Amino acid sequence: MHADAQVGVCYGGLGNNLPSDQEVVNLYKSNGIRRMRSYYPVPQALQALRGSNIELILDVPNSDLERLANDAPTAAKWVQDNVLNYYPDVKFRIISVGNEVNPNGGETARLAPFVLLAMSKIYDAIASAGLKDQIKVSTATYPVLVNNSFPPSKGSFDGASGSFMGPIINFLKNTNNPLLFNIYPYFSHIGDPQNVPLPYALFTATGGFPQDGQFQYRNLFDAMLDNAYSAVEKAGGPNVEIVVSESGWPSAGGPAASMENAATYYRNFINHVEGGSGSPKRPGKAIETYLFAMFDENQKTGDESLNCNLLSTPKQLVPSFAWLFRRRLEVIHETDHRFPKEHQQPIASQHIYPYAMFTTPGVVVRDSPFHYKNLFDAMLDPTDSALEKAGRPKVEIVVSESGWPSAGGPAASVENAGTYYRNLINHVKGRSPKTPRRAIETYLFAMFDENQKTGAQSEKHFGLFSPNKQPKYQLSFD
Repeated sequence: MHADAQVGVCYGGLGNNLPSDQEVVNLYKSNGIRRMRSYYPVPQALQALRGSNIELILDVPNSDLERLANDAPTAAKWVQDNVLNYYPDVKFRIISVGNEVNPNGGETARLAPFVLLAMSKIYDAIASAGLKDQIKVSTATYPVLVNNSFPPSKGSFDGASGSFMGPIINFLKNTNNPLLFNIYPYFSHIGDPQNVPLPYALFTATGGFPQDGQFQYRNLFDAMLDNAYSAVEKAGGPNVEIVVSESGWPSAGGPAASMENAATYYRNFINHVEGGSGSPKRPGKAIETYLFAMFDENQKTGDESLNCNLLSTPKQLVPSFAWLFRRRLEVIHETDHRFPKEHQQPIASQHIYPYAMFTTPGVVVRDSPFHYKNLFDAMLDPTDSALEKAGRPKVEIVVSESGWPSAGGPAASVENAGTYYRNLINHVKGRSPKTPRRAIETYLFAMFDENQKTGAQSEKHFGLFSPNKQPKYQLSFD
């Protein structure tokens, strides 16, 4: 399986206040999120994913394991109904057969005998369709099954966990499939805050790093990931790849759960897995990762009811998190084929709607060597970085749309819009941290309110002028 460090986001549906499946897919696309994990095969969601180019991990729910394990035709029908009927329009990446089944006890223990059987039958159905190299089959497990959490090299699947995971690892090895593993440094920290300090869990520790033989662990995530790799190796799978199928940090609902800590974790976590350094045990190896989760799910129970979502409302990214994904927006496809590489000043355009008004008094984000005081720059500069990595360092970016609504949504007001437009106009006369010597050509959206626009109500209220030609704001374009 070819993996890269692109970060996906999990999409669960245990809520009665969530947007439609089509709106969810649109949110993923508009925020540059190109991978999704979905816990249920919902026809409306799969239909919405057609042609979206979003790669999908689709779960076989725990409730289906027994019936699929016991009947190959039932498993083949599941694959036909939920995969083949949508392929190739939907880009299935992995089918995860069961999630966090624990053979040691609890409500999922009775399902343990069915996991591998169901995996095998789903795999056979995928292989019969000639897609075993395109669509992988696995299961998602978690650290509860690993004995000896520290040091990382001591990790192992023992006892009932060993009897359960050993044959699964052997299956994954023989079929060239990855293991999905859910990793939450948050729970390790709150379970033992004395020995697992908060900075170590948030990637902000500056010293006191634990040593495990030749490896030094500078953050808790790497220690937990390598602990899992050690267990997989001892179970006979030295070359089985691990996909981090869930990781997150709650913004409320428990100890150390805050917006600040969650934003710090997500920001540093994404930088870490995308940095290409890998973990000490797998240096230089990409870490495919899925953040949990896109939404708060108000019908979830137990510890999972903590607020680990990335959205402040069902349709709006939390401002602190928005830039993490928008920086992955790709430059429009025309950039590659319309302009030759040696051309001096080709132009790419990007629509930018940052959710910040340039009013923060200090630095919000540090991305060495650059400091970002506003979200506009933090959204613009990653596109410049993407052009550089694509071999187009001289491509100039024109901001072809940016604006703020005066009504129709959260924080949409004449006061906020006026503040945004005034500060944006003043700012683009200067520069961004990555391009300090270049003015930023920018086009405000839009001249008038457009009362026939469809979509969100705020779409009708981006005008600088009312239809009666009266300006809504005092702006100077000099």
